[in-house]
Amino acid sequence: MFDFTKLSLVAGPAAAKAAALFAEEIALRTQTAPSISEKPLKSGPFVCFEQDESLENDEFVLKLEEERPSLTIMAEGTRGFIYGYSMFLRKTTYIDGKITLITDPSGRYSPDKPIRGHQLGYRPKNNTYDAWTPEHYARYYRDMMAFGSNMCELMPPLTDDRAVNELMKYPADEMLITCSALADELDLDVSIWYPNCEESTVEESAEIRKELLGRLPRVDVIFPPGGDPGDYPAEEFIERCIAAARKVKEVHPNVEMWPSAQRPKRIRDWGEKFIKEMEALPPEINGVITGPNRAFDIEVLRRRLPMQYPIRLYPDITHNVRCEWPVHFPRDDWHFAFAATMGRESINPRPVEFREVYRMFSRYTCGGVSYSEGSNDDINKMVWGWMDYAPDTPVVEILEDYARFFFPGADAERIAEGILALEKNWYGDPAENPLIEATLSHWEAIAAEHPELMQNWRFVMCLFRARGDAVIRRRRIFENRLVSKTNKLLKKASTAKAIEEALDVLNTPHEESYQTLRASLYDLAQMLFDTIGIQLDVANFKAAAPDRGATLDTIDQPITDRKYLIT
Repeated sequence: MFDFTKLSLVAGPAAAKAAALFAEEIALRTQTAPSISEKPLKSGPFVCFEQDESLENDEFVLKLEEERPSLTIMAEGTRGFIYGYSMFLRKTTYIDGKITLITDPSGRYSPDKPIRGHQLGYRPKNNTYDAWTPEHYARYYRDMMAFGSNMCELMPPLTDDRAVNELMKYPADEMLITCSALADELDLDVSIWYPNCEESTVEESAEIRKELLGRLPRVDVIFPPGGDPGDYPAEEFIERCIAAARKVKEVHPNVEMWPSAQRPKRIRDWGEKFIKEMEALPPEINGVITGPNRAFDIEVLRRRLPMQYPIRLYPDITHNVRCEWPVHFPRDDWHFAFAATMGRESINPRPVEFREVYRMFSRYTCGGVSYSEGSNDDINKMVWGWMDYAPDTPVVEILEDYARFFFPGADAERIAEGILALEKNWYGDPAENPLIEATLSHWEAIAAEHPELMQNWRFVMCLFRARGDAVIRRRRIFENRLVSKTNKLLKKASTAKAIEEALDVLNTPHEESYQTLRASLYDLAQMLFDTIGIQLDVANFKAAAPDRGATLDTIDQPITDRKYLIT
């Protein structure tokens, strides 16, 4: 344990940006910003930022001196410095105004994968990002980078089913420019998911991309999906990619082109023709992306694709059903009571499961940029991002780092245990899983001990899930009892009187404790909407549709035969 209470910062011009960001982080946790100077103060602990141009952009070195104490962060530039001070924040506790570094983090840190990031598309279809402001993006970029990300993925306007919705506070093209600029300030690479949606010639399509992307201060990668959406034959798809790459290089000379091997549903031999085009070794293409609706399983794609093209994964860590990796992949045995109520985009921490999924696919890739539809998958993002940086890190350690970074002052081990318990809640029939009640008690106890966490959206998301799982379990137990009693009545007699008695049983109201628990979900949803913009129902929070993460609209779906028997 090392006491860094009342620390000061030492930074020269090359690290001034990172030192200012770190000072903000310390102020968030202690309500006091540390001083920044170019030389150490005469006394007290300090963190020193030191530029080392021999390091790669994604590397950093930490050196702890125990006597004073002090920590030196060495990096090539802003990105590496952010990684370095974030590791300090991940390994420190903040209790009663005291800053304690719990372990010696000294060492050289180098990423396992060169590409690590997440998709944050400002578009109507998702469940969160359409409600964001530039401040949300700036904050989330820093959060992602704290867990190893070096790339964000944005979406251009007019590539969704709808151009705009009432939650979007800014024009989509202006927000795209702003988000690119914010990423550039942090030296965060920018990937643009840019499907071929418009009706245009090859030349017109390339000009459209040059015009729009030329307005962005930073574009590192263009990602045109082959399908989902996309309907062009493989030959024309690659032709369009090549033309776009050439044109956009006129305004962003270092931009890379990474098309995806996602097959249009209507073209069965698309994959074979895609490989044939890639065998011509077009120099304008830098790599290939694979993800949902893939033309080939990843091991087949790696074997068939010329080796000069690395493969970037497009991992779907946001969906639970009707997706590439449904809950409990590859078994796909999520109980229908959860599938019907929690649905496709509910709050879904799946750290242990995604660790196993990651191990299945990572050997074939140079990293990944996740497919995300909102903040519902926040924990999955941080876990996946750090696995791409340091894949041997135990999941529990990543979760405890998550807890210390995002819930300063709380017990990191208990938070990590609670997250793992939420994942275990989804095993088996909820009526037969008593862990759900223990998980709820666990999160409620933390909330009682740390009432300040009720203003923390990440904590409230976990509490919402814990309460939601308990609502489903209690309703299923209650309704199963009613159905069982009804069936016994109807077996004895099927007279009008027996049917009337059975209906009376089926219409038995829930206990007040259940109704209170169910009603509490709305208050949590309101807090989450106000702070992070997640839309948990259609009527009040303007979700795109009930299956777009609107848990309040789906949690009362039938999970027994009760409604069937009544009707």
